[in-house]
Amino acid sequence: MVDMLEPVEAEVILAADGAEALAVLAERAIDLAIIDLLFSGPVLSDAVIGDAERRGVSVITVSGILSSDTHGRQPKHPHLMKPFGPDILVEHVNALLKLRSQSGRG
Repeated sequence: MVDMLEPVEAEVILAADGAEALAVLAERAIDLAIIDLLFSGPVLSDAVIGDAERRGVSVITVSGILSSDTHGRQPKHPHLMKPFGPDILVEHVNALLKLRSQSGRG
């Protein structure tokens, strides 16, 4: 995804699992989190999404299996089904970042 986001010209911070994602959210002010719903580890995606929401971070969820996806069907988070191409990812990222800047949060 890092390569896909090159046209956005944004700083991309990677987190290997939920614990790292929570640490990034606690340490950095970020505008947007792209969260895979099916990552492994003791911290579930629900916890990361909830923390991002509490901090006012926009969220895009991704997964390859819709049946295990609890957030992708909720209209408050755009959801991308894998595999997806760079155009669709960049389109969603740009739209959310534009919305943030218009609302004064970005």
